Amino acid sequence: MTIATLAGQLLIRVQVLNGHIHTASLQSSRPVMLPRILKQLMPEVAVDRIRLLYSLCANAQQVAALCACESALGLSIPPEVMAARSKLVQAETQKEQAWSLLHHWLAVPHGVKQQASQKLTHAFLRLQQASHPSLSFGKDAEGVSDAPFNQWQYEFQKIMQVALSEPLESFVASALDQKNTPVGGLIKQLNMHPSLVRHYVSGLPTPLSPHIPTPGSDDLLAFTQHPTFNGQCCESTPLARLYQNESGQALCKEARFRQCHPIAQRVIALLAELSTPVSESNCVVIANSGSCELEAARGRLFHQVILDRAGLVQSYSILAPTEWNFHPEGILTTALQGVAVQSKTETEALLHDWIRALDPCVDYVLTIEEEAA
Repeated sequence: MTIATLAGQLLIRVQVLNGHIHTASLQSSRPVMLPRILKQLMPEVAVDRIRLLYSLCANAQQVAALCACESALGLSIPPEVMAARSKLVQAETQKEQAWSLLHHWLAVPHGVKQQASQKLTHAFLRLQQASHPSLSFGKDAEGVSDAPFNQWQYEFQKIMQVALSEPLESFVASALDQKNTPVGGLIKQLNMHPSLVRHYVSGLPTPLSPHIPTPGSDDLLAFTQHPTFNGQCCESTPLARLYQNESGQALCKEARFRQCHPIAQRVIALLAELSTPVSESNCVVIANSGSCELEAARGRLFHQVILDRAGLVQSYSILAPTEWNFHPEGILTTALQGVAVQSKTETEALLHDWIRALDPCVDYVLTIEEEAA
């Protein structure tokens, strides 16, 4: 069994009929094997195993696993340690969103892109090394400090400003005004995508503490594969996070008022998050529950572990943002249905940008079938 097998893959099949997207189907082979390889492990070993398995949002996965296992063992973690873990996850979110912006979205010179990426990587590695004390199992507050996060924030802002020729705080305004900057040019380009058939408003944000079925039950497995909240398919992305506060809602309304394409709206949300300094992110751990929820780069991440009487892992469940954002009946299938497209090339460009905007944490395979009635 390889790491790629454990990570899973998204299969996306789109049918175009008479110049319109007729159907879009999604199938995920996200890890159903992962709980099996964690079974009967000591909690500390399970945390280390999870840390090694994930390359994207690796720190978020490690923190969620660490907090869930500590909760299952009844360990009490000092607030200073929890704050340091949360800040590390948010710094990782900035790093991964910046990487996505540089490599997936913006038309910046290759040399500039590579230099910025290398500097971001080195700066984050320094932060990881300095944050290591907070990632120890059952850690006390000794050696935990805010200084590494302040240094990261300074370096991050400097790197991004040099790469994009404008400060972080100007990103959103440049995007909305479609100024003659890399960010403004990107939004202008995205707004040229085919319009949706109906006015689409983002699905409700994933609530901070959704109802999770009983650990170890068949319902929990079904929920983690195709999650819903109150019977609805929800979006868990930076855009959904914006809906959780008044200023974010105002920004979303402004983007829609300016008739920004839904893909552009999601990129603007990413830009808004990049402009926000590192602080304590949402991380919810309920004592003795064996569960942890936190906000990672791509959305809500949930870990739940149940231990047997010997203190070994009896069952382990992970619900990643990909399952919310690529639900078979979710935003992608809803938004695409009925969209008029002129060619296969246009269809591919639209679909790849939609997929990038929802940002799966696994590889995907896209198949487009064109038919005439």
